[in-house]
Amino acid sequence: MRKIFQTTFLFLFLCSFTSCFDLTEEIVMKDDGSGELKLKLDLSQSKANLANYMNAGEINGVEIPTKSEIQKELKKLKNTLSKTKGFSKVKIKSDFEEFIFEVNGNFTDAKALNKAINAAVKTFNQTPFPMRRFKHFDISENKFARLFPYTKERFTQEEYGGFSSVVQYLMESANVVSIYRFENPVKNFSNKKANLSPSKKAVMLKGNIAEFVTGEISLENNISF
Repeated sequence: MRKIFQTTFLFLFLCSFTSCFDLTEEIVMKDDGSGELKLKLDLSQSKANLANYMNAGEINGVEIPTKSEIQKELKKLKNTLSKTKGFSKVKIKSDFEEFIFEVNGNFTDAKALNKAINAAVKTFNQTPFPMRRFKHFDISENKFARLFPYTKERFTQEEYGGFSSVVQYLMESANVVSIYRFENPVKNFSNKKANLSPSKKAVMLKGNIAEFVTGEISLENNISF
């Protein structure tokens, strides 16, 4: 978990200079195991501050990436995902007025989905350390599993308490949402923090960054349908 906070250029940018954002992970599954991945990073609640930071070029001595630099990184991400076997129709949308960024792509199976995610993380790794490859999803007949391989790397409550009040506020005001949609009604799911939609064909889980890094909430979920 500790290294995850250092992996993406945009994530470091957000956590350093904005307080509120939503990161949504949505997967639309088909019965044959293929599907569509949708990622959305919504910083619109802090758009005024972000626009000012980008215009200033730096804050507290830290250089702020320009619009063109961010676009360059997003183009790099699109190229990386497009080259991943089994991952196609990659689309990236960026709105610098509302500060909303979206990444969409189709995958043939869980293997392709996992490869795409690991490739994306590797692309944005800004540390001198190589990133480990993780298995994030497992898909089999009538079963879907969202794995969360970072549990052992979570922060203890004591470690979390050692962060400054500003950092704690940033983590507690930043939300992560997972939504998984299926063609058939869901029979059961393992994560008690998750909710089933009225149609019974979607499962949603929401929590803030602080809850995930301390282990209070996990993305892990085993769903059968």
